[in-house]
Amino acid sequence: MTDVPDKIDSPWPGWMLRHRMLLVVTAHALLFAGALLAAFLLAYNFRFRHLRGDNLVHAWFPELYLPLLAIALPAKLVVFHATGQYRRSWRYVGLRDLFGVISASLIGTFVVLCVYFVVENLWLHLTGYPLIDRGPSPYLRQSSVFALDLAATVAAVSGARILVRFYYEDLQPRLSGESLPVLVVGAGDAGEAVVRELFRSRRERYECVGILDDDVPELHGQIHGVEVIGRTDRIREVCEERQVREVLIAIPQASPRFIRTLVERCEGLGVLFRTVPTVTDVIEGRVRVSTLREVDIADLLGREP
Repeated sequence: MTDVPDKIDSPWPGWMLRHRMLLVVTAHALLFAGALLAAFLLAYNFRFRHLRGDNLVHAWFPELYLPLLAIALPAKLVVFHATGQYRRSWRYVGLRDLFGVISASLIGTFVVLCVYFVVENLWLHLTGYPLIDRGPSPYLRQSSVFALDLAATVAAVSGARILVRFYYEDLQPRLSGESLPVLVVGAGDAGEAVVRELFRSRRERYECVGILDDDVPELHGQIHGVEVIGRTDRIREVCEERQVREVLIAIPQASPRFIRTLVERCEGLGVLFRTVPTVTDVIEGRVRVSTLREVDIADLLGREP
């Protein structure tokens, strides 16, 4: 059964949520137009006028950019819709989403090329000039415009989504005021999932001050920019130095003895301990801050397997 997120978790205000699709399509249209403009600027060395075969100076913006934009814009919008790009969350963008952007951009460029060559023949027949100036070297400028447009489209769409994710996971928490310092124990898959979810959480502002792990190769590495600062025997020292309020034990198979040891080392500090529910939750991607359960007597008194 699919979990339905609460309204508070939506990154969209009310009116934006009601018109989400329109806003997403509009944003993509602006990105596509900007990418094509950047391609022309690069292809023409940032000069807005150029010399054509008739030895007259022409402005490429009205004569070349706008006609090609009339072809490229609807073609790319349709392709991105057909490939499901408008349904993807910008806030949770990952590598799979970026590969999706690359695929959609490649398909979009192919469609634009096909439509362009059909339209160019008609344009050439009516005006006597190609739709895009081929320059002194045949096909050189034409090819560069399409290649640059492909690269600019991937960069613009991917960059916009990454910026949105950066805003929600990094900038917004910093601007929202006081945050809750937390320490994560465990640098494995569960630890990675917990750290990722801490950055995404909007119900409370968490500041992950570090990660502890007893696996030597993991020491001083980083997970989503958070450093693995030491072994678990340093837990009291770290909690005191960094004023930790909560310790999140991201080791689903942690034994009661291990948990009890951690709690005893922090006795008197007033630190709250919480644990990841099960390995299944980690595997199926169901790790949420709200699902981390507080350590209770059962955890401390449970029997060793």
